[in-house]
Amino acid sequence: MLTHYIKVSFRELLKYRAQSVVSIIGLAVGFTAFILGGYWLWWETHFDSFHPEADRLYCLTTEGLVKRANGTQADLDQLHINDREELFKLLPEIETSCSFNHLSFTLKQDNETITLHGMESGQSFFELFLTDFIEGTHKGIAPDGSSVILTERTARQLFGTTSCIGKEVALDDNLRPSVAGVIRDYPDNTDLLFDFLLIRTPEPNHVKRMTTYVRLQKSANVAKVRNKLAHYKSHAEDKWDREQVKDWKINLLTASEVHLRCHPELTDRIRNIHILALAGAMAFLSALINLLVLFIGQQQRKQQKNRTYLCVGASTGSMILKGFTELTLPLIIAFMAAFCLIESLYPYYESYTTWNRYGIYENISRHLSRTSLFGNTLSLAGISILAFLLICYYPIRNLLEHKIQRPVLFKQSLIVVQIFIGSLFFITSLGLFRQLHFILSKDKGIDYERVIQVNLGYSTAHQTDLSVLKPEMANHPYVEGVTFTCENAPVFTEQGDWYGSFYSHFCFDANESDPNSNNAVVVTDKDFFSFFNLQLKAGSWPTEA
Repeated sequence: MLTHYIKVSFRELLKYRAQSVVSIIGLAVGFTAFILGGYWLWWETHFDSFHPEADRLYCLTTEGLVKRANGTQADLDQLHINDREELFKLLPEIETSCSFNHLSFTLKQDNETITLHGMESGQSFFELFLTDFIEGTHKGIAPDGSSVILTERTARQLFGTTSCIGKEVALDDNLRPSVAGVIRDYPDNTDLLFDFLLIRTPEPNHVKRMTTYVRLQKSANVAKVRNKLAHYKSHAEDKWDREQVKDWKINLLTASEVHLRCHPELTDRIRNIHILALAGAMAFLSALINLLVLFIGQQQRKQQKNRTYLCVGASTGSMILKGFTELTLPLIIAFMAAFCLIESLYPYYESYTTWNRYGIYENISRHLSRTSLFGNTLSLAGISILAFLLICYYPIRNLLEHKIQRPVLFKQSLIVVQIFIGSLFFITSLGLFRQLHFILSKDKGIDYERVIQVNLGYSTAHQTDLSVLKPEMANHPYVEGVTFTCENAPVFTEQGDWYGSFYSHFCFDANESDPNSNNAVVVTDKDFFSFFNLQLKAGSWPTEA
């Protein structure tokens, strides 16, 4: 009978081909938007969720050191060593902890320069974080810097194989640890970026801070721990009296929250991803309701035929199976079309969703996994079909058994819900377009038409005399003017006021209320003002003299 029902359902699609095509295309587009937006949101909000007992894994972060581009405070995934000692006394809920520092080395191999990013940490790293060993082990290694753990990718890059236990890695002239083990690479959605792990007791950086993760006891009350931190006053040293230690706040963030709150440039990205995921969900829900409305309309037109089926002995169960088949077939066709659409869009999707790191990690990009995307798409398609049919079970049964006294009213109610969702989608889209129009048309005080910003890289910007490059670029026939900042200043970026600038203090009034305030300074080329057509409210631009 099922084969017969499939044939009947397929003929129904052909009979009402205009409705069917519109419905299937709407479902395919809606599901594509839903999965692309939803998976991206899931990926961004599940960083480092793959570690063992990740629900008890937290990072102690410092708020008050970093600002976002919009001026609000962000977190920094570092903790001053004085605060580390005090907090471990204050929080008996901490079961175990791990502190580490970031390292970076440039190696020469076969006339090729290889940059390796790593971390130094003791044995506690293996207690908190995932380490799936392919070769070797960490057990029994003294934390003296004589041994190193490589990732699988790094081992193949340096030695061409993962069977490299005991071989030496010349990180620099004074540091030549031997390989003690090789672990599998982490997924891309991680903030623990390392090519190697140097087993060595970590030393604080030049500002006496380290990245510190803790695992709380199973019985720990996280709300109480956070309440203790809210009343905690930092014990960090402030020998220059400039870092406003009194305003620092120590926060307890989950491993996934570290990604969302410790990268100032991601604030707008995360907000827009939420909007995209919500828009995709509304589009998909609207398409499903539209499919149900069309199905009800078809059943109304076939009431006499359905009564005949029941009169000649067809059971209610078989009629429900027939109805489900008619409802499921366009869903399956739409999902197949969505798979093709996702496959064709994936290269653009991957490029658009790539997260490019900055600073010492500027050459590292994070990508959404293609395999995971399609695996989740397949799972979600099956779940969507089952959930939709379960939700529709009683309405369909009552409709086929004629228990819905006013099916027209039920159908009209669904149409009203669909119109409401469509209107909400339209209003949201209108708001986004108005915001985009505002961004493009608002006078920002600078003329940025036909301007291209060239990022020369973190290292280059600190080591190169850009005044030599300026006349070379100006000689290009299509270049009208050139200016530069002495660092990667955040002129058109969202990385906050701490990246590409330095802090100083301008005291123009001896009686000012806060003589210890900081002013972010961007050092620019002399043509910077005229290049962007900047207008002064008062005074005049500095002259050559």
